Amino acid sequence: MLSARDARALDIGCGDGTFLSYLPRWIDGVGVDRHRLAAGEEKWGTAIRGNFPDRTVLDMLNDRLDGEKFDVVSAVSTFGEQDAPKEFLQAVKGLLAKDGLVVIETAYASLALMRNNPAAFHAEAKGVYTLTVLEHLARSAGLKIIRGGMTETDGGALRVFLTHADYHGYDDTQWLSQLARLWDEENALALTSAQTCQAFSWRMERNRARVQSFFDDASRFNQHAHVIGADAPMLAMLDWFGIDGSVVSALITRDGDLHGSHIALGQGPSVEVLCERELSLPVPDIIIASAAHRREALEHWREAIFDGARLVFLSPDLSIVDDANYGTELGKALAVTDGPGSVDTLRAVLASMQRPQLITVSTGT
Repeated sequence: MLSARDARALDIGCGDGTFLSYLPRWIDGVGVDRHRLAAGEEKWGTAIRGNFPDRTVLDMLNDRLDGEKFDVVSAVSTFGEQDAPKEFLQAVKGLLAKDGLVVIETAYASLALMRNNPAAFHAEAKGVYTLTVLEHLARSAGLKIIRGGMTETDGGALRVFLTHADYHGYDDTQWLSQLARLWDEENALALTSAQTCQAFSWRMERNRARVQSFFDDASRFNQHAHVIGADAPMLAMLDWFGIDGSVVSALITRDGDLHGSHIALGQGPSVEVLCERELSLPVPDIIIASAAHRREALEHWREAIFDGARLVFLSPDLSIVDDANYGTELGKALAVTDGPGSVDTLRAVLASMQRPQLITVSTGT
């Protein structure tokens, strides 16, 4: 959707700059992230430490643009953390070139409810959106959604492309038809209705009982677990299922700055955070990983699994992988991709569930 012209890209919530590092060399990248420890020039562009759209950050961006605008603005896994999403979009619009593109990827409420994903509702999440709500917010900010679809990011996300409401260079009948189909499915299936939310709660309670029974057995045999990840969604997942420091002996992260710190889990003792690069501990009995990164976890921890560890995914239902079923589970994971089109329709997601799921609860008598 972009030509080979010189262009400028802004990534909000850039982390270590991975996304910007993948862009073509003729694109000048700028990344903003409130969690960055340092600002300045990087191989992929310029890093700004701050919280978008704070005035200080906007002033720094405008100074750097020197009257120009960004051709691409991306916000992946950060839009749902905004207290004022309309103001966020208005700030993005003010930085966007006339024919510029905005890419937003955020947790999708419909998929979170269907897939029993409590991590989508973590402590830092201010909103878990539907396409209908995103469209309303975009329109109120002077933008329009021109393309979109579901992805497997973070267990089920919505990726939308936006541009100025009065720009028509990206209008495409096929893209608009795909959007219309998703809008129609949201309304027809009523996947965020009160009854659906009640059914989600029922399924989560059922799964929580299974998870707690599994870890009660693990505790009786003095087994211990390592958790892959120390971010807000994973901590929310552990809290929901009541998994604490009595069974978890370490939180494993790739962030070297967190190495050696401690995090309190539930009523148990605090748990040490260890950087994977520094890891020298023996293979644990249990490895807990996010279902959002199922394939990566299966491939990365293969050796540990065949050394006796069990890899555990807590959602959408308790799933335990050992050396006996590893091949089958890896095959299932390899069949899932991470881009638009990996899950085409909400009805296809429902059809792909391994067994019938309670989707709504009747409130009639």
